[in-house]
Amino acid sequence: MSIEIIILLSIIIFAMASFIFEWLPVDHISVLIMVSLVLTGLVTTAQGVSGFSNEATLTVLFLMILSIGMETTGVVHVMGQRLSTLLQGSELKSTLVIMVSAAVMSAFIPTTAVVIVFMRILLKLGPIIKVPLSRLLIPLSFGGILGGSSTIMGTSTNILVGSFAKTSGLEPFGIFEFTPIGVIVFVAALIYMLFIGRKMLPSHKSKNQDDDSSSPSQFMTEIYLESSSSLIGVHPQKTSFFKNMGLHLVDIRKGPKQYYLPEFVDTFETGDVLLLEGSYENITLLLKTPGILVMSRGAEEAKVVQEKTVLCELYVKANSRLLQQKIDKVLIKTTYGFDVIAIKKGSHYVNAKNKWRTIHSGDTLLASVPANQITRISNLNEFVLLQELEEFTQPPRMRYLAGGIFLMVILLSATNLLSLMVSSMLGCVVMFLTGCLSLQRSYRRIDWSIFFLLAGMIPLGAAIVNTGLDVMVATNFLKAFSELNPVFILAGLFLVTSAITSVMSNNATAILLSPIALSIANQLGLDPRPFLVIVMYGASTCYFTPIGYQTNMLIYGPGKYSFKDFFKVGGLLTLIVCVCITVLVYWFYLRG
Repeated sequence: MSIEIIILLSIIIFAMASFIFEWLPVDHISVLIMVSLVLTGLVTTAQGVSGFSNEATLTVLFLMILSIGMETTGVVHVMGQRLSTLLQGSELKSTLVIMVSAAVMSAFIPTTAVVIVFMRILLKLGPIIKVPLSRLLIPLSFGGILGGSSTIMGTSTNILVGSFAKTSGLEPFGIFEFTPIGVIVFVAALIYMLFIGRKMLPSHKSKNQDDDSSSPSQFMTEIYLESSSSLIGVHPQKTSFFKNMGLHLVDIRKGPKQYYLPEFVDTFETGDVLLLEGSYENITLLLKTPGILVMSRGAEEAKVVQEKTVLCELYVKANSRLLQQKIDKVLIKTTYGFDVIAIKKGSHYVNAKNKWRTIHSGDTLLASVPANQITRISNLNEFVLLQELEEFTQPPRMRYLAGGIFLMVILLSATNLLSLMVSSMLGCVVMFLTGCLSLQRSYRRIDWSIFFLLAGMIPLGAAIVNTGLDVMVATNFLKAFSELNPVFILAGLFLVTSAITSVMSNNATAILLSPIALSIANQLGLDPRPFLVIVMYGASTCYFTPIGYQTNMLIYGPGKYSFKDFFKVGGLLTLIVCVCITVLVYWFYLRG
């Protein structure tokens, strides 16, 4: 073993440890790897920065921009909303609808965007549907992953491996080249999830699913009575104001810590702060009532925002900085740029007095967001934007235009008139020229961490080839499997890839194993394409841990899952996918 291989293995081991223990963000790790490879001389300077101009990196960038255009014009949201009515039925039906819909959409739109849209719908429908969300979110993520793996444009992993094949002198993969394999694998996984995997899912009630699933979603809010209010001097028990507004008066605060039940207060006075319960529609009407100010930030400050705002429901994620803090003690406006109008906590807050202001994971905030800040707020990793309660998207005609542009990109690529990179780049230009998307908005919405992750990790593949590590690993791999049928070699490669991707980024795994897969095929004297397809699927097959794929992490908190839940449901699914994919790849590519 040469000194170059030892150095490279040290860098790889460091990278894997960093990914597993999350010492640094993934994009930081990849850039650090890139610099290390250049400084140690394992790659040339040109190879070290080649990731920034690599076809795969640019293709992923352009596809991200296209997906942003699809989101901001409302195409993805409308598609999800039209499917939401199908989710209100039996658990079997809901699981089927979710997995099929997520798979189909993820074949063309980035899987993460699809899962976020469906998660918003499920969280919103939580009080209505009878199925616990913990029994729906894992099927959602798995369906998205399976669908995204079935086309070359479905995931950045497939684009990376496809680009590697092209630069290695192989014929480029067609956009739907292995879709028949993907469809069969998905059907097998779907049958498993519907009749076996579903029964192993936990039945945790989400925090936004009340015991009475038919009751409307209720928020809590505080209002401040000005001297001009018609309620001043009125006895709380002798007014029908709140009943007519569809609101319930919970308690009244007459001092910093003086809380009273309505029946123990003689009359309303100027400066009283009232805690009310009601739907967001009724709270919205309350905003327009003279003499009443909705408390937007705290007990000592009431204000009405004069700029154009949009009411939104924001679901608080487990990593939010607001957790365990009081609304009246957090400078939310300064930190995030929006005002909290109300908060929803299920059915556990009515008698909690001042404690209702403590924010927990799973709470839903009714927020007043400046219209020009909607995009930024929706990108915050601490919240999930469930619903926009006022229109802020572009005109409906833009949805049809954006959808048409995206369809044009698919057709140009599928018919081989243009490469996927060129067709997606053309689609971005058309979106900019037609006003579907602005450059400024795309700059803000692009997940630059993915771009730098890809650009920083691509030199690792060059270093593996330069040092001969690919040949060494392939040779040792074949010593154990050389006497076996190629289908077992494919299965071994799949299991190794899947094991690595469970603890490391799927893109990093694809970059690491693509040259090794190519070397294995060359040493066997076989077509390398099926081996690269195995790497594509293996790198995206992360069902038995929540940390290997971003969509699994997205649903981990809202579903109240544990590692054990993923291992129970995803472990057997991984073996099923392994058997299906290896047999099918052998049948389609290597048989006879």
